[in-house]
Amino acid sequence: MKNDSFPKTLAAGLLLREVKSGKRFRIITPNGAGFYTMLYNIDDKQNSWPFAKETSEIQRRLSEDEPDETRYVIDLADPWSSCVRTPRPNYNQKKLDKLWKLVEPLVSPPLAYRVMNPTYRNKILMEHAHRTGTSRQSLSRYLRRFWQRGLTREALRDDMDRCGGSGKPKTFQQKKTVDDRQTDILVHRGYPK
Repeated sequence: MKNDSFPKTLAAGLLLREVKSGKRFRIITPNGAGFYTMLYNIDDKQNSWPFAKETSEIQRRLSEDEPDETRYVIDLADPWSSCVRTPRPNYNQKKLDKLWKLVEPLVSPPLAYRVMNPTYRNKILMEHAHRTGTSRQSLSRYLRRFWQRGLTREALRDDMDRCGGSGKPKTFQQKKTVDDRQTDILVHRGYPK
């Protein structure tokens, strides 16, 4: 018996999770892109780039009849959702505008499709970096952040709100002198004090 309860269209920004492995993928292809859907692994923070899957395969893997080894489920617990992340009213909007101005041409059609394709990606990023006066590495970091965090302008915000321990007492240790550090190294290597 075939179950046709899985969605016919896949929306950009939708979060999918593999049942068995727990890996989470965001659909980053603009709606109605066609035969292939581009996915982005949101759990791989450093080296992930979009990859293509046949749209029909993704739709099939969303079926309840699909075995757990290959099945996808729609994950509503998006760690980058605006409901989960607290708003930052004091965030530097000029910085966000600057980042969005850098990224927007790369994530808007028709260039968005080519940036997702590894054959064209590096050339496009190099040209855009040269034109905008930034580095290819920075553009890559901003693109990954955009894809990972929900395909919105707000996704480009940095994580400075998660740094430090606001309101927590700081415990400072006495600074070590050069002689203290050398003694520690020698003791660590087995020499007596």
